[in-house]
Amino acid sequence: EMDKPLSLVRGASGKVILAFLEPEQREAVLRAEAEALPAGAGTAAEGDLAATLGEIRRKHFWISEGEKLPGACGIAAPVFNTDGVAGCLCLTAPRETLPASGLDDIGRAIARHARSLSKNLGADPFP
Repeated sequence: EMDKPLSLVRGASGKVILAFLEPEQREAVLRAEAEALPAGAGTAAEGDLAATLGEIRRKHFWISEGEKLPGACGIAAPVFNTDGVAGCLCLTAPRETLPASGLDDIGRAIARHARSLSKNLGADPFP
């Protein structure tokens, strides 16, 4: 849906933004996510999410499958401006339309374009 805030904890687009937020901002998002859950609802293990965010910071992109939309694959990379992470570039497509292998190659290409856009916005996040 347009104009509806989506979780930063699920999906490639949310996770790449979450991974590059300042620690205080990230903690505020995680607190708000936990408070928005119905009583008794489970969340992803904190350690698992921390490991995922660390991997995203290392790779500069992320791939998710079915986290927001069943059967969809998202491949995203963060975009920065002079204030920090400003958003992301994300390809979302039905999983069956993407190659069986080579998703990491697509992720690296998206990350290159995201870095180029970031430079146009005055940032050089990964010198």
